[in-house]
Amino acid sequence: MNFKHPDFLWAFLLLVIPIIVHLFQLRKFKKTPFTNVQLLKKISVETRKSSELKKWLILLSRLLTLSFLIVAFTQPFITNKEFIDAETETIIYLDNSYSMQARGENGPLLQRSINELIDHVSENNNVAIFTNDFTLKSVGPSELQARLLNIGYTQNQYDFNEILLKAKSLFSKDSSSIKNLVIISDFQIPDQRVSEFTTTNFNINLIKSQSIIDSNISIDSISLIEDNEGRKQLSTKLSRQGKIDNNIPVSLFNSNNSLIAKTSVSFKDKNSAEAIFDVTNLSGVSGMISITDDGLAYDNNFYFSVNEPEKINILSVNDTDDSFLKKIYTTDEFNYESYQIDKLDYNRLEKQQLIIINQLTPTTSLINTLNNLSKKGINTLFIPNISKPVKESFSGIPSVIFDSLIISSKKITNINFDHPLFNGVFEYPVSNFQYPEVQGYFHITGNFNSVLSLENNEPFLISNKTNYSFTASLDESNSNFKNSPLIVPILYNLGKKSLSQPTLYYTLGAKEDIDFNISLSQDETITIKNDQYNFIPIQENYGQKVRINTANSVSTEGHYGIYTKDEKLQNISFNSNRNESNLEYLNINQLNNITISESIPEFFQDLKSENKVKELWKWFVIFALIFLIIESLILKYFK
Repeated sequence: MNFKHPDFLWAFLLLVIPIIVHLFQLRKFKKTPFTNVQLLKKISVETRKSSELKKWLILLSRLLTLSFLIVAFTQPFITNKEFIDAETETIIYLDNSYSMQARGENGPLLQRSINELIDHVSENNNVAIFTNDFTLKSVGPSELQARLLNIGYTQNQYDFNEILLKAKSLFSKDSSSIKNLVIISDFQIPDQRVSEFTTTNFNINLIKSQSIIDSNISIDSISLIEDNEGRKQLSTKLSRQGKIDNNIPVSLFNSNNSLIAKTSVSFKDKNSAEAIFDVTNLSGVSGMISITDDGLAYDNNFYFSVNEPEKINILSVNDTDDSFLKKIYTTDEFNYESYQIDKLDYNRLEKQQLIIINQLTPTTSLINTLNNLSKKGINTLFIPNISKPVKESFSGIPSVIFDSLIISSKKITNINFDHPLFNGVFEYPVSNFQYPEVQGYFHITGNFNSVLSLENNEPFLISNKTNYSFTASLDESNSNFKNSPLIVPILYNLGKKSLSQPTLYYTLGAKEDIDFNISLSQDETITIKNDQYNFIPIQENYGQKVRINTANSVSTEGHYGIYTKDEKLQNISFNSNRNESNLEYLNINQLNNITISESIPEFFQDLKSENKVKELWKWFVIFALIFLIIESLILKYFK
């Protein structure tokens, strides 16, 4: 207990006065003759005992009355000892990911949290707020309110560890201050990667925004397919959370939001469904697939752009038959050229996206040219000729050397399923296919990644950046690899990946490369823009080709155009990832080292109570009055 005016405590010395008065009663007694002495003695004893008890009770009540009055004048108060001299810092993490679009009892979870923060944060000066995409610290009440009202949804999501690291960077270095971290979230399971909080030097308080929705439908992906008659169709994959029995309308819109087609899907006993649209005449335009449900809103629209694909330029220099290459690189997708070394036009090389050296021993000038073109982003593939001496053989990869020829029959058994060449080729790793064989191969040394390996783990197909190389001849006399089901997806994907063209859609935040066969000066750049936004993406100029990267350049889903100055190159569409569509939530009651508040107002009330000074002088006045009344009652009724 503390006192606002402790000097009044000296008044306790005055309590000696009533003590003296009561101990030394200065009354004169008058003598009265009385003949019955025995009766007199009895009365005297009873009167003395009764008078003495009454005297002590009066003394006690007066002392207590005066004591409580003295203490009341000192204006006593109490507070949490920990908070008397310490400064309190409060850092609030407000989850503004898409899952906070869900409805609670009082509206959308995020909007409700914002309104409650506006009502309470303005009363606290030492409060900082951060979300998944920005931070508010050291701003005035009016600016804080304006910034909070402008908070939007984002696909970004901090996990627990990232929240703790961010909060730690915002707290001061003052070890004596009381630090409180408040986490306001729906605590969706997929984005929380720890089961409990480790011990920290600040208090952690969780406030769970409770959703009342129990079902949700999401548009997960789309793809272009062909039916049995060769007509283009747009396949739309949908998924559901919870129970949904009725048919769900699915609509197809163009970039002007005009309805093109409409269908419906039914999930029945499945959690997935597919909607098919005929898009035979849909080319070079942007569109949107849309649904309506009572769940989350962000995953109800899916944007896409259909662009006329650019043919990929591939050139092979051959010293053997290249008919297997012609069968793979067909004219509908590729511009395939074939040359003998003596008829090769070197000026054609820099216009290619993939150059194949097919069982040819390249000249020094060709090697130097290919090395320079590789630095400009042009892919190369070398197929060696094992009939040539080792010293004349070249791997096509500067960091790799063919150091010896091994004549031994080996099966090609090991596949690097994680290599980009096998993206979308296998649904799952396989190990029971008919293995192709080689009769001889080169042993190599250097830096490389194995794409395919022999049964003795010697590499068969290797890669290093834009360069690829086989370690064995593909002639039928040496290998049956040409007859293997692996050759088509490997060479086809190598050709397709040699020019990264725009796909139907991109995911916000994902790292994706897009190539354009254009020449730009050093001062020219490619921009991504629409009516509201304008971005300059990361880009590399290779002379005859420009590569852009979409990572972190676009933050809002929708349709965009890719431009050089005022010339439009392509349409491009972006969608948010669907990680937030899950309706499973973490049970925060199972977490350790945390405190749980039911609501934002409850937390701030608790915080205010911890810092509040409780004044007690009124209670001391009340007690003084009580004992004053007790004294009056003793004087009146105690005989």
